[in-house]
Amino acid sequence: MAALAPSPRLALARLALDAALAHPDVVGARAGPAGTCLTTDGAKRLEGVSVAAEAGERFAVSLRLLSRPVPLHPLADDLRRRIVTAAASAPAAIAQPGAIGIEFVDIAEDAGARS
Repeated sequence: MAALAPSPRLALARLALDAALAHPDVVGARAGPAGTCLTTDGAKRLEGVSVAAEAGERFAVSLRLLSRPVPLHPLADDLRRRIVTAAASAPAAIAQPGAIGIEFVDIAEDAGARS
């Protein structure tokens, strides 16, 4: 039996998380103490990203990230640009982002650490 294609919401969650984690100043993502910032794909959990429907066929994206000690506002702006650009060039099967919220939950003390 062929695997089902991911939903547009799940595809956007994966794209947003991948775009954030590909940035050299982002070292990880966290679901949070209650585990509420996550998206599930059957048995797979995408921790640190949550995607919810908004008006106008767009989806709000929330990310909880661990970063290196860098200025956080410019980093958040860069991550938003990366996510919007990646979604715009992705196949039509990916939902388009609406509001993109980014929370930096911790700063990595070890500049070489990735988790």
